[in-house]
Amino acid sequence: MEPLKEGEHGPYSILASRPLPDGVTILFMPALSALLTRAEQLKGSPLTEEQVLRIRDGALAVVTRGDAAAATIEQRGHPEVDPTSAWQSWQAIRYPG
Repeated sequence: MEPLKEGEHGPYSILASRPLPDGVTILFMPALSALLTRAEQLKGSPLTEEQVLRIRDGALAVVTRGDAAAATIEQRGHPEVDPTSAWQSWQAIRYPG
C-alpha cells in the first residue's frame, strides 16, 4: 500500500489505513474534539464509545508536516483527541483530572 503524502486529505479511516511516513501526521479539519463536542450538544447527552469512533472514522483530515500540525493545534487553544486512542483521549478531555 502506498504511503501517505503531505497534502492528501479525506476521511480519517481511509488515511489511517495507509502507512504514515516519518515527519508527517494526520490532522483533523476541523478538530476532532470540536466535532465530538458539537455531536454531544446535538445529542443532548454524552456520546458512546461507538459514536466517538464512528465520528472519528468519518471525520475529514489532512496529511501535514508534524510541526505544522502542532502549530495548528496550539493555535486552536484546546486539546485535540488522539485518534489512536480516541475513546480514552475524549474521556480525558471531557473529565480532566
